Amino acid sequence: MKNLSMVAASLLALGISGNAMANKAPNFDFVGVSYVQADLADEDLDGFAVKGEMSFANNWFAAINYMDTSEDTNGIDLDYSEAFANVGYQFYRTNMLTAYVSAGYAWAEAKASSSTVSISADEDGWNAQVGVRAALTEQFELDANVRHVDIEESDQYYSLTGRYFFTPNFSADINYSYMNSDQSNYSIGVNYHF
Repeated sequence: MKNLSMVAASLLALGISGNAMANKAPNFDFVGVSYVQADLADEDLDGFAVKGEMSFANNWFAAINYMDTSEDTNGIDLDYSEAFANVGYQFYRTNMLTAYVSAGYAWAEAKASSSTVSISADEDGWNAQVGVRAALTEQFELDANVRHVDIEESDQYYSLTGRYFFTPNFSADINYSYMNSDQSNYSIGVNYHF
């Protein structure tokens, strides 16, 4: 994911140089829902995600993300769910770019069941995230981040999200997240901003 790091560094450099391209700051106050297509150990699962962020105090925000996916393959039901609940801080802000960190709770559950047997694994742990979010125009926002996840084993999610604002209160987004060759997902969603 060297390309994602290059995008994040370019956005940060753009904000530091003072070449503001938009008058609005990146948004940290919304709720949304998405359709998700996940690749988990070479199985294609689909489902939904709900997400939300809310600013409070000076530069602080809370964020939640929940994803639930499933697939029926040859009479076997596969289910995978994960959730993150974080508190974050916007440590660098310009009128178009915000760099942030967050950390908090992480949870994941995987199930496989057929008519005769059922197997499940349910683990929780913690996660920490660093990212940049830029309002490239009045209507388009881009977020690039890396999330360290420690649930039984540790790994990193590399994520890129583009968000288009139809109005100040409504947007659509597309996201791609990559953990490793066994796990990645993309989503398309809508959001309400307050």
